[in-house]
Formats: sequence, structure tokens, C-alpha cells
Amino acid sequence: MQNERQKRDMSLNKFGGINIIDSRESIGDNEFSWLENLIPTSDNNLYQTPANSTIKVQISNDPTESIQFSHISNLIMPLTGTQTQPTIVPIMLAVSSKGILYSVNLTTNAVSIIPGSYLPESFSAAPWNSSVILASDISNRLFVVTPIGYSFSGGVGNIVMNSPGSGYTSAPAVIATGGGGSGLTANAYINSSGNITGVVIVNGGSGYTSAPTISFLGGGGSGATATAYINSGTSGQAVAVYAGRAWIAKNRSIFYSDTNLFTNFSGGSSGSFNIYDESLNGNITALFVANNYLYIFGGSSIDIIGDVSISGSGSLLFTRTNITASVGSSFPQSIFTIGSTLYFASNNGIYAMNGVTTKKISRKIDPLYYTSVNNSFTSKVNGISGAQVSINGSIYAVFNVGIIDTFSGLYTVPTNRYISILYLDDKWATCTLSNDVSIGTPQLSSYALINSIPSIYVFYGMKVYVAFSDNSTVIDGIIRTKLYNANNAIVNKQLMKTGIVGHFISGSSNPITIDAESENGSVNVLSSSFIAPGFRFIFSNVRSLLGKYFGLNIRTKFSAQDNDGKATVISEIVVEYEEGARW
Repeated sequence: MQNERQKRDMSLNKFGGINIIDSRESIGDNEFSWLENLIPTSDNNLYQTPANSTIKVQISNDPTESIQFSHISNLIMPLTGTQTQPTIVPIMLAVSSKGILYSVNLTTNAVSIIPGSYLPESFSAAPWNSSVILASDISNRLFVVTPIGYSFSGGVGNIVMNSPGSGYTSAPAVIATGGGGSGLTANAYINSSGNITGVVIVNGGSGYTSAPTISFLGGGGSGATATAYINSGTSGQAVAVYAGRAWIAKNRSIFYSDTNLFTNFSGGSSGSFNIYDESLNGNITALFVANNYLYIFGGSSIDIIGDVSISGSGSLLFTRTNITASVGSSFPQSIFTIGSTLYFASNNGIYAMNGVTTKKISRKIDPLYYTSVNNSFTSKVNGISGAQVSINGSIYAVFNVGIIDTFSGLYTVPTNRYISILYLDDKWATCTLSNDVSIGTPQLSSYALINSIPSIYVFYGMKVYVAFSDNSTVIDGIIRTKLYNANNAIVNKQLMKTGIVGHFISGSSNPITIDAESENGSVNVLSSSFIAPGFRFIFSNVRSLLGKYFGLNIRTKFSAQDNDGKATVISEIVVEYEEGARW
């Protein structure tokens, strides 16, 4: 503080995050009552968030349809020609509100429909050995999605090469004989040495009661052999791959496959068990693999399975330990990891788990979060989804939630909207990722590592965008500071000057507006028509309204970065005020 003729200066530069659990007058001096599309990274930096990409994929054109489950896996194709590194194909599975399952190749953006009808509220998927995706819901037995096709229960789910053969100059046809079924189609792939490097299923066929014999016809070579395996898994609401096995949760039971065989749930060291413990309130809600454990989530409990081994008699041995009987998750798509920390959304908040210790991290945004969990417009099918995202070199936990907005100051009445909430180092902020209200707001997110780049995809109805990927599009930012009494609630104060210090890049018209606020109302004190790019101190000399409390409502319109990689970042907010009469 600096004293000059009853004038005082105040600087806000060690930025915290949002705090809406406490009143605006009582939050910390460095906290905000709202941050939107501006995120605190270090003490002195509020970064403009990047926007969504343009439309990545239009999955369907039905305006009454929306995506309500998504999963992305990177699948590896067999080597062909002179390849020494395999082709990685990112495949997105997306279940719509109409029960349609779409398979989307995120490299080519090709969309195909997997036959059948599916329940997004109990759908689950997990990658197996980067070759196929295992999927199920409570009404569909475990099935397989390949980079180019699918296979259902009773079909051929996997074809494993025993011998690559030699002399092949073109890909031979894959022939299935016997087994009691029909309809198998698959593609063989060859390398420049004339060997068959692998087989990928297009359609697994149906009706197989035993494995058919696989042979190869044509292609100019000989000697290749392969073995087929038949899908035999059960249905269930959660699927995971752990310790070389497929695990399926069905109601309160867990089934696990034989080792290294996701197709075999009835022989070898496969098996099942039931969870009767009263700590599991209801059915299992999710299975998740992290930190060398299989996490078993209930709505209000978490168990872990570990120490997997095979007994002398060939049966599976493992330990199951209850971590907590008071916290769980009913939102399977909200569970993810950053490093060794497990994040998840529950009915009473957002939690982080390190080891066996759970910590609630959402207290300061709980009023916002509770509107997402409890309001009627947020579909419990969509639920709450979460993922990690990298912005300006920092890794954030991000959750997509539908809220009743009474917090941002944007609306005069409570308004339903979807937003993303971001968390880092005990600081929260919010994002909308777009100013285009015509496309709606993101209702779901799905994370994947695409071409070694962490990517988070968001869904607006049936449209898919890559979030936080467009640095050039201008989007609106909002900063609402604390209402300060400057440690003296009985003295009237009048703002004399307000200012923002930071590095700015090209923005739109009127890139910064500032309204001064007090308990007596608000008044505009700055509306800049243009700001030249570079490091700037933008300030106003306009006197504002009188009050015992004062705060700022700042709106910005900037893009995240310029072509040289320089970012829009606010480093300090300053005010000068004059003290007046007491009481």
C-alpha cells in the first residue's frame, strides 16, 4: 500500500482461482468470483485459453441425436511393404442418444456404424494389446471392434499368426473352415519380404461353437498358419484390461478371462467372483486400471485388485482391498489419471486420489458443481466427463459439466449451460472454448494421445471438435475479482484509476472492457477500441461509483497465441482508490 492524500494503490498479481463457496466479499484477495477462458498457470500469469478446432468430424446429420458415450484407443495395424514402424489408427467409439454405435477413424475421419442397439448409460470399452477394442453394455455380450470392423459373441474375435509363411507377393484371402458358424471376413497383410504380418477382422461372422480352421488362399506364397479364437464373454456395464486379462463387471459380479486370451471366460485360469460387502452400495459403476491396480468403483466405494499371480493348480490369485467406503463415482467417464494421481467426479464433489488417500479438491466450486449433479437438464447418461489437457506447458485436469449459471454475471436469471472446469495446483477456472452459440456447448469429452500429442475431443450434439487446439480464434474472457473493503469496511472508497498489465496479441474490436462494481451497483470505466500487440499497461482515469466495497468485472476478447508463439497473458490488475467519509 502507498499513502498519498488519502489515495491508495492495490495490485493483484499472485493469482489464485475461483472461489464461489464463500461470498464475494470474503474470498481471498487473490481469488476470483469468476474466471472464464482465462486460466491461472503461475502466480503472475492468467493465460487466454485456446479455442476449439473447426469441426473435426460430423458423425451424423440428425439434429435430434447426440453423443452420450465416447472412447478412443490407438490401434496398431500389421506392418506392410517396407514398413519398420506400424501404422497407428486412432479409433473413436461413440454411442448416441438413439442407441447407435459409431466407429470413427480419427486419421481419415471415416465413420461406420456397428450393427445393433446399445445403451450409452452402461456402455464401456477398453483396448486390448493395441490391436482391438473390447466393448460391452449390460444388454450386449463382450464384443470386439477392430480398426476396420467388428466381431460379436459367437464370432471369431481374434486371429493369431503361428507362422508367417513366405513367398507372398500379394495379400492372400483368409479362409475359415468348420466351427459351426459362417460369415467371417478378414484381411491379411504382407511385408516386402513375402511374409504375412497379421490378420485384421472385418466381420467376425456368427454361430461359431468352436474355433474354425484358418487357411490362406492365393497371394503366391505358402506355409502361413494361424489360429482363430471365438468370442465368449458375458455382458456387463464395465470393461477393463488388467494383468493380461479382460475383466467385466456385471451388476455386483466380476468375470475375468484366461491369461492373454480375452476370448476365453470359461477355461484355463478364467473365473468370477461376487462382491457382497456392504461398502458397495448398489452395483459396480466402473473399472479403471492405473498404478498397477484394477480399481473397482461403486457409487460410494472404491476397491483395488492387485498382486495377481497363478497358483500351483493354475487358478488366479489376487488381493482385493477396500480403499474407501464413503467416496466413489457414478460417472465412469470422469475417471482419469495425471501421472500417478487418479481424478474422478462423485455425487458430492471432485476428488483426487494419491495412493490410497482420497482428497476432495472441488470445495471452492461446490455450489457450481452441485448444480451439475443435481439439476434436471444434465442428463445422467452424459453425466460428467473428465480428461487431462496440456495448455502452455501445464497439465490441467478438465471436467465437462452442465450447470445452472448464477455465478458468472452473464445472465440476469438462472441459465442452463455446459462449461469445462479446469484444475491445477488447487486453482479452478472455467472455459467455454467457443463464442459460437449456434453450435451449442460441449456435452462430453474424450482424451487420447494422437500422434504423440495429448488431445481432448469434445462433442456438440453429433459434431466432434478438438478442444484447446486453436490459438488464433478470438474468444471472450471474463474476470470478476473479489469485492474488496481494503481492510476497512466502514470507510467509503472511490476508484480513481483501474488498469491491466500484460502481453496482448491481436484481438477483436473493444478487446478490453472494465466495469467497476460496489455494493451500490456498477459503472463502465474502460472500453478500449484497439490495443496494439505487445506488452502493455492499459488503464483508465475514470472515477467510478462510491462504496465501502469495490471490485472489477473485466471482459476480454483475444486469441491465445500469435504466429510466433507469443501468448496473451495478463500479469497484473491494479487500482487506485481514494478514501472518503467513515460510516
